[in-house]
Amino acid sequence: MPNGETTYVLQRPLLVRNLYHLIYAEVGYYEIDLSYYEDWLEEYVRLWYDASSVTQSRQDQIQQHLYSQINTALNDPQTQIGAFIRNAEVFANAIQPGSGPYIYWELLVGPATDGLFLSSRSQEAAWFRFQRVVESYLVDSMGSSMTDFGGYLARSDFMVYIQPPRTGTAPVATPSPTAASTVLPGSIPGEGPVLYDRPLSEWRAEYQQYGWMAPSATSLHIGVYGGLGMHIIEAWTNQSDFSDISASVDVREVSQGSAAAGCVSVRHDVSTGDYSFCILGNGRTWAAYNYVDESGEWHTEVLLTDATRSGIRPPSQWNTLKIVAKGNQLWFIANGVVHGSVQHTARWEGAVAVSVTTWDESQDAEFEFKNLIVRALQ
Repeated sequence: MPNGETTYVLQRPLLVRNLYHLIYAEVGYYEIDLSYYEDWLEEYVRLWYDASSVTQSRQDQIQQHLYSQINTALNDPQTQIGAFIRNAEVFANAIQPGSGPYIYWELLVGPATDGLFLSSRSQEAAWFRFQRVVESYLVDSMGSSMTDFGGYLARSDFMVYIQPPRTGTAPVATPSPTAASTVLPGSIPGEGPVLYDRPLSEWRAEYQQYGWMAPSATSLHIGVYGGLGMHIIEAWTNQSDFSDISASVDVREVSQGSAAAGCVSVRHDVSTGDYSFCILGNGRTWAAYNYVDESGEWHTEVLLTDATRSGIRPPSQWNTLKIVAKGNQLWFIANGVVHGSVQHTARWEGAVAVSVTTWDESQDAEFEFKNLIVRALQ
C-alpha cells in the first residue's frame, strides 16, 4: 500500500476491522475469524483510494451485502448476527449504563455507512438521525423492560438514511408476460378510507452521493445529479405492508430534460423492487416492474411502453399519477384517465414511494411531489 494510504487506514482501525466482520460473512452472520483480514486491508485501499481498479459490480455487491446485514441484524434476533449484536448491547449496558444502543453504531451501522460509499453529508445525516432514535429509545424505555434497541431501530425510519444507491442502465423494453397496453375487463375497484396522507412537506431532507431530497412548504423536491450514469433517488412511507390499495401523487418536473422520470410506486422495497408509474420529461408515461435478481443486478420489465397518452399535461405542470393494485391486477391512471392495466404476480405488498431517475449525462433532473394519498379499496 502507498504510505499515505496505509497511515490513513491505520488511523481508522476499528472501522476497517468492523467492516471486515460484516463483509466477509454471509448475510445473517458476523465473521469472527480474522484469517482474511490482510486481504481485506488490501481490498479496502483499492475500494476507497483506487476506484479504477475495482469493478462497479463489486462495489454494488458490497453495498447490497451491507444493507442486507443491517436489515437482518435489526429485524431478526434469532440469526447469528442478530444475537451477536444484542449480546454486545447487553454487555455494553452492563459496563456503562446507557451506552448499549451505541454499540449498534460502532459494530454495525457506522462501518456500514462507510462501506455504502455514502457522501459525507449522508453519513452525517445518518449519525444525527441515529442519535435522535437513541434519545427516543431511552425516553420510551424509562420505567419499562425494553432491552432491544435493534428492534426499536428497525421500527423507526432510520434505514432510509443508509439506503444504497440503485444503479443500472437506461430503461429498455423487455418481453412482458401479459398484454401491456390493454385495459383489463371489469371496472376499477372503488376506493375506501384514507390509509396515509402525511404531507410530503414533512418528509425529511437528505443529500446523497447521487442526488437529494428537500421538502418545501407544501411539497417534496427530489433531484438526481446528471453525468453519473443512471441513478434513482427515492423516498417511501414508513409503513411497508400496503397491499390492495390506490396510491396517487401530484408531480411536476422542475428541470427541463426529456431523459428523466418522476414516479409513484407501490409494493415497494428498496432492496427488492416495486411497481412504478412514471411521467417522463418528454411528457410520455410508462409503467414498469423493477426487480433485483439473485446476483444482485437490477432489471426493469416494462408493463406500459413509453408512449404519448391522452390526458397528460406538459411535465412542467402538475399531473396526478395513480396506481390501483388489487391482487394480481394493476391499473395505471393519470389525471383520471386510465392509461393501461396488467396482471402481474411478482409482488404483493410493500411501501408506497416517490422517485426520480435520470439517464441524462449532461444535466441534473428534479421533480416536485405533493398530495401523496394512499387509500384502501372497497
